[in-house]
Amino acid sequence: MIRKLRASISLQIAFTVSVLLLLANAVLGFVLVNQSKESMKSQINTHMLDITNCAADMIDGDALEKLQANDIGTAPYQKVNDALVFFRDNIELEYIYTVRDEGNDRFVFMVDPTLDDPGKFGEPVVTTEALKKSRQGNCGC
Repeated sequence: MIRKLRASISLQIAFTVSVLLLLANAVLGFVLVNQSKESMKSQINTHMLDITNCAADMIDGDALEKLQANDIGTAPYQKVNDALVFFRDNIELEYIYTVRDEGNDRFVFMVDPTLDDPGKFGEPVVTTEALKKSRQGNCGC
């Protein structure tokens, strides 16, 4: 009888410990997955910010600001376009383009070297929170 009782208690302890270990593993797994996701997002945002800063350094902002729709095909326009094409092709980006803040949460395309269906100069861009934040110099990356 005592052996049976000891075996029963031992079995209950083993079962309890196993359940606790499974719960601890589940919690740890959940925490690690969430931390990994956040870390990956942070790394992607940092990498994209680095790419954006590098692209911005390749373009003269004052010259870009002066561009108008009738400048398409001119040397200043082509210089910006060529810089974006070079960057797009060497960083293996699908899209890279410049936009202008027209105020009142309105943004328009400027130079867009996209091969398939590029945005036309002056064509409205869908306003997003990221665009609004970038206007303030705070992209949240």
